[in-house]
Amino acid sequence: MELLAKDIEKHGGRRENIRETSIDFSPSFTAGVTESFPLAQITYDRFHLIQMVNKALDEVRRKEAETNVYLKKSRFLWLRNPGDLKQEKKILLEDLKTKNVVLAKAYEMKENLRDLDNQETRALSEIYLDAWCELVESSGIQPMIQISKTLRRHRNGILSYIENKITSGVVEGLNSVIQSIKTRAR
Repeated sequence: MELLAKDIEKHGGRRENIRETSIDFSPSFTAGVTESFPLAQITYDRFHLIQMVNKALDEVRRKEAETNVYLKKSRFLWLRNPGDLKQEKKILLEDLKTKNVVLAKAYEMKENLRDLDNQETRALSEIYLDAWCELVESSGIQPMIQISKTLRRHRNGILSYIENKITSGVVEGLNSVIQSIKTRAR
């Protein structure tokens, strides 16, 4: 980040003018932004937030699949946005929920977290996030509890999205295209 700050200054900009950033949850990115752009408000990217929760949910699914044959090869049913599932897949998912209460509970936690963005104000989002974390922490589902602890540590950067709605999606998309081009060129 310091190289970026110096490059901005080299081209006539000022690091103090950077007021908002959107980054993933990497400790090195957080430290870099904090040190190099001290006036910038960090917003943790929504894509990475959902990615973390999906990873925890899949960890629960894998553990439960060790003793529940119905969960084998069901990974993408649990990870997809339910609105994107075809009707027969929705029915299958509902049936699988009845066959594993722990995984169904973790799935509902994941889906409920999506509603964080639907709160009308930051104050309501704070209440929602705190209630979500309390519910998760009382569940006893360890991978989800770890996510809750992460969200509590990054609370301000998660909630800042409600006010500024910035994401790193465009940059992530461009990076994906560049990586694809590099792979094809090889």
